[in-house]
Amino acid sequence: MAITKFAFTKDWTNSSDFPTLQTDEAQVRADLQELHNETRDYLNNTLLQSVDSSVSQMQDWTKNAVAGATTGTLPDESISTAKLADGCVTAAKISPSALTGWLQSVTYADLGT
Repeated sequence: MAITKFAFTKDWTNSSDFPTLQTDEAQVRADLQELHNETRDYLNNTLLQSVDSSVSQMQDWTKNAVAGATTGTLPDESISTAKLADGCVTAAKISPSALTGWLQSVTYADLGT
């Protein structure tokens, strides 16, 4: 899932967006706050939802892969293009501590982003 890029709707360098002379204090305060609100709203309503969705998808994939590996039903080429060697999946390799360690080591680069 691609994350939507953030962009402001107004630009401080554009005088029509923010007039140089504004005598109304309430308008000046609203202008100063507007771009901060846009940033906050993007972080809360767009970015975090994308991250939550990606994490949820990764958790589902991991649960299914572990379930398949522990029951011996993991199809060939479901994790890589090569056949898994007999005995390569062991209880020690898929223990909760081993999986936790691996998940904590995953970076964005590993996810192809």
